[in-house]
Amino acid sequence: AIAVRDGGTCQFADCDKSVRYSEAHHTRPWANGGQTNVADGVPACRAHHKALTEGGYRIARRDGTTYTYDPQGRLIHKRTNRWRQ
Repeated sequence: AIAVRDGGTCQFADCDKSVRYSEAHHTRPWANGGQTNVADGVPACRAHHKALTEGGYRIARRDGTTYTYDPQGRLIHKRTNRWRQ
């Protein structure tokens, strides 16, 4: 369901690697109360999943748009209309 909703690609900044090579990532970390469900999941290729879980990068989604933030909290990329409700 996550793959279909997100167009079948990694949602990290400027990455269009197929979900075939992706893992589900919690937009809100599970350890911090994030839920394991479609609404909180985002596909991230293995390299970007590592950047999100270990490198300090973050992905958020609001109103049909995904936002990627660097470790300092700066917005580095925005994908408009990628998310489907």
